[in-house]
Amino acid sequence: MPTAGKVLVALVIVAGLGFVALSGMVLDARQQRYLQLQQLEKRVAEAEKTAEELRTGTSEARDEYRTLAQRFDAQLNTFLDNKTIENFRKAVDQLSEIERSPTIDEAQWAAAQRAFREAEAELGQAQADLDNAYSAFLGQGADPGVRGLVAKGLGIELTTATIQRVQTAISAQRSVYEIQRSETAKNLTRLRDLVREQEDDRRTLEEVYNNAAKERDVRAQEVEQFKTDLASAKEALADQLTRLEKVRGELAALRDDFRTTIGRNVQLVKNVKEYEIRIDAARGVNTAIVSADGRIPIGKVEQVDKEDGTLRINLGTRAGVKPGSQLQVYRLAPAAKYLGVLEVTKAESDSSVGRMLAPYRQLTIQPGDTVSPEVSR
Repeated sequence: MPTAGKVLVALVIVAGLGFVALSGMVLDARQQRYLQLQQLEKRVAEAEKTAEELRTGTSEARDEYRTLAQRFDAQLNTFLDNKTIENFRKAVDQLSEIERSPTIDEAQWAAAQRAFREAEAELGQAQADLDNAYSAFLGQGADPGVRGLVAKGLGIELTTATIQRVQTAISAQRSVYEIQRSETAKNLTRLRDLVREQEDDRRTLEEVYNNAAKERDVRAQEVEQFKTDLASAKEALADQLTRLEKVRGELAALRDDFRTTIGRNVQLVKNVKEYEIRIDAARGVNTAIVSADGRIPIGKVEQVDKEDGTLRINLGTRAGVKPGSQLQVYRLAPAAKYLGVLEVTKAESDSSVGRMLAPYRQLTIQPGDTVSPEVSR
């Protein structure tokens, strides 16, 4: 074979070997590129899953949260649907109306006080039930509650739902607070400011969530940023819970002040009545009778003379009774009944004799009926 032919054959062989090597390199490069694409798709899927769990929470956290929320919602709805708040408002209004009247009927006042105490006890029990449900929901007692779900992956949506339920509970407590307040405008303003701050925090959380949803296409970087935002939101929620506990303490103090004010008003009314009677006694009014110790005497009918219609009572001059004094006669049991006015004709140290005034002589008086300058229980 000529030398030129040999050289040509050698070049063809070298070119073939080069082509084979180049083809192998191209195949290896394509295989590596395919593997890189698979790894990238896997990381993207993991990032999407992480972002979704941060938004909605883990399935375990969602299931446990659903049970906690159902219990809390049931107790909250019970508190909102019953009539305890309205009954308490009516009881307070009734006491205020009696206090504003020029004269206070002791029977009506006692009945209003009983109604107020019953309504207050009922409201207190309803509030206690709501407080217990509130503590169990947030995990402030033995049960972990919502706080225990943070480590399990609570999620921004469940965090937002928690804030909304807390706001509903605040609104319910605020309605009771507004009824019980007397001169607490500053405290009420403070509570409204706290509610507004809570609403601002809720809007901030919603904005964080919306921004995260719009920017999920940059998943790898956003996951870390989203974690940071979630941590900030949880810190804000913990701060709000601390403020809410402080407000609850202020509400308890206001309830104590309200009860103290009611007690003082009752004593003031009694003092006014005593001073009125003393003034009437000083003016010589026959119906004004005050004993030596400054008290209003209350006695009983001891004897009834059916022949001459005279009555003997166990109040005499030592109790401030004298001839011409006029006393109210009434019966408390078995049913309350007003019997009329007795005018004393003869007074001894510890007893007196008198007759019922003409308009009341047709009523039957019995031993044991009560006599006093005014009707009292």
